[in-house]
Amino acid sequence: MKGRSRGRRTCCRLPSAGVAITSRQEAVEDRAIHRASSAIAWHREEEPLGRLRTEWQKQEVVFQLVRNLGGFTVVDNVCESTTHVVSGSPRRTLNILLGIARGCWILSFEWVLWCLEHRQWVPEEPYELSDHFPAAPICRLQQHLSAGEHQQDLFQKELPMFVSPHSQPPCNSLTELIQLCGGTVCRSVRQAGICIGEYNGKKPEGSHSLSEQWILDCVTHLTLLPFKNYVLE
Repeated sequence: MKGRSRGRRTCCRLPSAGVAITSRQEAVEDRAIHRASSAIAWHREEEPLGRLRTEWQKQEVVFQLVRNLGGFTVVDNVCESTTHVVSGSPRRTLNILLGIARGCWILSFEWVLWCLEHRQWVPEEPYELSDHFPAAPICRLQQHLSAGEHQQDLFQKELPMFVSPHSQPPCNSLTELIQLCGGTVCRSVRQAGICIGEYNGKKPEGSHSLSEQWILDCVTHLTLLPFKNYVLE
């Protein structure tokens, strides 16, 4: 992404270690389609004080970049207009997975530093965290090549799912991730073929009880993984 894009962009702070750029109107540039009105989101995790200080320092660098180059504002969460997620470390977080599901760029913090050094928005490709998140470039290219909003179909043919109210990540966030990947989420466990997370109530006979990790791993690798390693007793 280069500094000449005319659209107004926004930045957002995310609840873990990363930055996300969001947008609503598409603007064609030399290398790819970028969207105007974008947002960068910085997210950090619960960490010891020393590491938190480092994360806040990185967050301040993101704000400095936006102040220097303009065109973005900072927001809180990855959403339908997000186009980039910049991670302070290659640690998997919910916002990283939401960014993957939405076809965003998943970038290392070095991208921010190089943008600062060159005083312009530099190409993203060398900083994409594809080794850590192999699904990211696939979903991004699918989003880029689609005529409109791209819908992932990872869970499209899977059984309807019920997400436990006590799930971690939280139920609402996990539900959003499943639906972004084409899955069906039931409000009642009686309608579900798969129950995600610990649930002490009665489940339908023949249904599967799986840990939340199954959803997270499937999205990370963009593959439906076997149930056997994720079964909850």
